[in-house]
Amino acid sequence: MKKSLALAFVGMLALTGCSSSTPPAASAPSVAAVESSASTSAAPASPSKSDRGNLIKEIGQPAGMSATSGEQAVNFVVKKIDTKVKCNSGFSEKPENGRFVSLLIDVETTKALTEPDFPGAHFSLNAGNWTFISKEGTTFNGNLGTGAAFSCLKDSLTLPNQIGTAQKASGLVVLDVPSTEGTLIFSHFADSGWEWTLGGKQPNA
Repeated sequence: MKKSLALAFVGMLALTGCSSSTPPAASAPSVAAVESSASTSAAPASPSKSDRGNLIKEIGQPAGMSATSGEQAVNFVVKKIDTKVKCNSGFSEKPENGRFVSLLIDVETTKALTEPDFPGAHFSLNAGNWTFISKEGTTFNGNLGTGAAFSCLKDSLTLPNQIGTAQKASGLVVLDVPSTEGTLIFSHFADSGWEWTLGGKQPNA
């Protein structure tokens, strides 16, 4: 059974493709500026944020973080959310919280993913870093990274728990949720993160 690894990053979240007018702090990762290939005179729009302070994401929309040097360190994309997961590990269990959902995620890190900006010099999207909020706005107190969630799929299909410097990875993250309608939040921070709407029609589903 895989173990949930929670990481403690310090820094600001970045919406890839957007730039920040605030200079990065000297001791923390910062919002990254990414040049656009399209020529335009209009200023880039600010990332949309929820009332919880998280960056709002849609399926297929990139996210990322940069190091204090200004170099992009992490890019990741949630490509698909499946609410009808079929376990295939051969020793799967019923979900403890009610339902399984899986997220297909692509991740790419660069040489800028190093300490001290990123403790352990790795990035993780494991189930222990996710939170579920119901459509009524109530935060689920339980653990989404249950033993049942970790034992659902074959290891060859799941995203690695830790992704190191200058690596690419693609795979599934299974979450054990109480409902297939609500909001999923991924965060390494106490007060901010990224969030996706769960439920309704999903692109590429």
